[in-house]
Amino acid sequence: MPDNGNEELYAVLEQIYAQIKGRRRRLWPHDRLADDLGIDSVSGLELMVAAEDEFGVELFDDPRVRRLATVADLAALIARCQTDQAGTGSTPDEIAPAPAGAVAGGAVAGGTTPGGAAADYPAPVGAVAGGVAQPAPARW
Repeated sequence: MPDNGNEELYAVLEQIYAQIKGRRRRLWPHDRLADDLGIDSVSGLELMVAAEDEFGVELFDDPRVRRLATVADLAALIARCQTDQAGTGSTPDEIAPAPAGAVAGGAVAGGTTPGGAAADYPAPVGAVAGGVAQPAPARW
């Protein structure tokens, strides 16, 4: 667990992870949600709902959720939402934006529609975005 004042937050995230995945695991800030923890689209939704309930924040409609890649990203978003929703903070974008063509949240970030309009749209499995073939299944 990190020693940065977020020990309680990480402990709760570990409990949520254990409930969702059926096994306990220590979570580290650098753990990647999809690659290291096996969070897919379904378990990602379960994680968001449980985090909303546990921390009293609204994450589901937050556009920053699509850019979550690591446990540190998730912890920072939860902390920021707690501050924002308490009305005591601003909303700086602490999580780096996904590069154009990257799969984020099951959508091609910064892609274009067939007509050329900029959009975030669902990426089909194995789709090529930004000249890079996307792995299947898409990240949550």
